[in-house]
Parts: sequence; C-alpha cells; structure tokens
Amino acid sequence: MRPSKNHLIIKALAIEIKHRRTELGFPQEDLAGWCELDRPYILLIEVGRKQPTLIVLLRLAEGLQYSLTDFMERMQIRYQREQAATRELSAQHHTQKHLEKRQNSSGLALKHVDFNVIFYEAGALQAVN
Repeated sequence: MRPSKNHLIIKALAIEIKHRRTELGFPQEDLAGWCELDRPYILLIEVGRKQPTLIVLLRLAEGLQYSLTDFMERMQIRYQREQAATRELSAQHHTQKHLEKRQNSSGLALKHVDFNVIFYEAGALQAVN
C-alpha cells in the first residue's frame, strides 16, 4: 500500500484515536487487546505512521465504543479542524513573508509579538493586523 498523500486525514485519525482512548482511560495495551491488534501498531497509528485498513478502523471504532459511522464523523470534524488550522498557518506565513518583503524594500524594522507586527518608523508606532 502506498503512503497517503493526505497527511491531514492521517493526523486527524491519530488525534481522534488517542483523544478517545485517553478520554475512556484506556492504555494502548488494553485497546490493542480489545481490537485484537498489537500495541506497537496502535502506537504507530496514534503517531500517524500507519494507515489502518477498513477492517482495522471497524475494530478501533468498536474498541473505542463508537459505531463506525460516529467514529468517521468525529474523524471528519477533526480533519476539518486540521484543514482550517493549516490554512490559518499558511495565511500567517504568507502575511509574514509579505511584511518581510515590504520591510526589506522600505527599510522599516519589524518586531513580531504574538502574530502582530509593529512597525517602528521615525519614532511613530503603527500597529498592523
């Protein structure tokens, strides 16, 4: 099986499995036992290094006390959150690069404070969002 090109969905799956397992108070070993899987395989899924088959997803859903439908729905919600976070980081990165380019062309000094950029120009402060 080829590796997934959609790392966000693998990450969403990993986060959802770990979140639910810890929410239920299950160690990886117990979840692995209930799902008839090896504990190292559970670990690799939780860190996004393995892509489970449909049968394994069904076992995991049952072990996590979800129906397969509920499990996939929760994973989709996490996936959408990951997509939104990635878009936000990309937009922030783009804005930062734009401001750095602007700073290089205008000679302004930049100082980054919690994703806000403050321009210092001739003693006057101008906050930019």
